[in-house]
Amino acid sequence: IKDGIQCIMQLIELTSLTVINIVDNETDGMSSCCACIRPTPTNNSRNINSSSSSWSFAGNANTTEQISDKRVATYTQEFMNRLNNHHALDMNQLCHAAHGLSLLLIAEYYEQEDSNNHATRLLRKKYLLLDGGPDPDLWIQNAKKCQIPLQEISTVVLSHYHVDHSNGLRGAVKEIVVASREQQRQRQR
Repeated sequence: IKDGIQCIMQLIELTSLTVINIVDNETDGMSSCCACIRPTPTNNSRNINSSSSSWSFAGNANTTEQISDKRVATYTQEFMNRLNNHHALDMNQLCHAAHGLSLLLIAEYYEQEDSNNHATRLLRKKYLLLDGGPDPDLWIQNAKKCQIPLQEISTVVLSHYHVDHSNGLRGAVKEIVVASREQQRQRQR
């Protein structure tokens, strides 16, 4: 007991931790491509193949630059996967970028449950939202595109109170509450 408050800390061994990027500076390469990221795809690209050992991107109007570095920004990988798998991109389905951050952390772990002198291990999941990005509407749009199960989010954490991490929580918390209440109504029926 410290200062009259009982501190309980129990570390749980996770079986997996999934991080879903809801809002970030690099969420989609088409609307937010930054010159500081290499390789950077251009409209003049002739040979883009994510399974090859190199990436081809147009360097200038007359040449094509070969880049063997596979450490490609996440949005470029998403872009390439969609091109390779679907042969077309529906830009309405891609998340949009903004200066800021919002992450959904999904922790999976086993919990021991004892009942009727019988112990069982149950797989549990906890959903934690870290920050909300800069814009409530953008957060809501990207969460829908990512098919985030809003009703499952039990904890919201704000890392610091800068607008690029906090302002989106105005929309996020509202949507989480609405989804949770709807889930409760469904259970009562």
